[in-house]
Amino acid sequence: MPQCHATMNAPLCQPIPIAADTLPAYRIRQSPRARHVSLRITPADGLVVVVPRGFDERRIPALIDAQRQWIDARLARLRTGARDEPWQRPTHIELPAVGERWALDYRPTPVPGSRVRITARPNGVLRVSGAGDSAAPLCAALRRWLKRRAKPTLTARLSALADTHGFVYRRTTIRLQRSRWGSYSTRGTISLNAMLLLVPPALVDHVLLHELCHTVHIDHGDDFAACLARLDPDAPQQRAALRQAWTAMPDWVSR
Repeated sequence: MPQCHATMNAPLCQPIPIAADTLPAYRIRQSPRARHVSLRITPADGLVVVVPRGFDERRIPALIDAQRQWIDARLARLRTGARDEPWQRPTHIELPAVGERWALDYRPTPVPGSRVRITARPNGVLRVSGAGDSAAPLCAALRRWLKRRAKPTLTARLSALADTHGFVYRRTTIRLQRSRWGSYSTRGTISLNAMLLLVPPALVDHVLLHELCHTVHIDHGDDFAACLARLDPDAPQQRAALRQAWTAMPDWVSR
């Protein structure tokens, strides 16, 4: 089934020629389990593009070009050794999309390696129990909490916008993706990135309206552009802001 994705730029459904020498070096890894393209950056492999079987690899340069600011920022951190700096666990989490600020209250347990659990407490406190001093388990737990927090907010907002503007879709899924803010499947599923809670409400609505327009215009032709422009006249400015947003994501959400 064809899919169209909201990335940092306008989503891409057709290959766009990009000169290879303008792109950072990358490797392509085919995964039989992958459903979509994903970008990964690791100290050992650098930039890796994971693609599902049958994916048209001619599209990869354009997808990389659309993510350049995020990619360049991550690669720069690797080159400067930023990952080798001592791990600093977060003390607060800001969720601009819903106007929330959460303070983290660490309550380590005496059992080494115990699973990190995060519980929302009154007055904007997240209690962290378990091995909260270890980066990987803590970041994984924070990402799980972000998905839980995002589900009711994003699904309710999407439903409200759909009702207001007369769109119909089948269901919503909440994911954590590193290369797109949202996507629409012709089976009627809208997938939204939990990291949308980390951007202002106007940018959230831009992504949701973008995906809702895909329910009637699957490609990015003139009809789609007219649909989005009618619902979101500031779409070009919102796209530019989303490009910047990738580089401002907190370390724990992409570590």
